[in-house]
Amino acid sequence: MILHTLKLVGSNPKMKIDKKKNNEYYIGIDIGGTYVKSLLRLGENVISSSKVLTKKVDTKEKIIDALSNMIDKYIEIAGKENIKGIGIGSKGTINNEGVILKSDSYEALNNLDSWTEKVIQAES
Repeated sequence: MILHTLKLVGSNPKMKIDKKKNNEYYIGIDIGGTYVKSLLRLGENVISSSKVLTKKVDTKEKIIDALSNMIDKYIEIAGKENIKGIGIGSKGTINNEGVILKSDSYEALNNLDSWTEKVIQAES
């Protein structure tokens, strides 16, 4: 397994982002038992990151709102056309259709279906 080290540059006021340039940004989201964390990545650089306490987003509606807000923030920074992918990770059992059948660390996600569609549709 190869692990990559990412450089945090999100608080660097000198870094200018050209939304018109064909940059390839990626969003990563980790839904954990303590925090829901996210980041916006350009190459090996973390442009921005955020986190919210999991206990503050304790319902399905709140988790979808939190994910939508995180993604909105990154779209505003990078431009929607420059975001090439979104990866969302959650500990537990997920079926082939993307339904979280059982979340080992976060009960509000159990049997949450079409969650990525709801988050991404909110961005359209």
